[in-house]
Amino acid sequence: MADEDTSSLKLPVVEPSPYPFSVSYHWYCAAFLQLEYSDAMGKPQLHVVQVAAILTLCHSHFGQRYRDINLSTV
Repeated sequence: MADEDTSSLKLPVVEPSPYPFSVSYHWYCAAFLQLEYSDAMGKPQLHVVQVAAILTLCHSHFGQRYRDINLSTV
């Protein structure tokens, strides 16, 4: 996305997290946000491949306990 494209997005304000995985959590949320904005099931796009890669990394770094916490806060 170009800078002018991102200025029109209404991103939620995220409070600092006390959890050690907060950076991964923000990547996780950003990946789903990008997937929502793209036409994932339509024509192939680089954004969809990037989202799949980021979600794979997040999945491998979250333990079951942290994954449950993340899913309950979304």
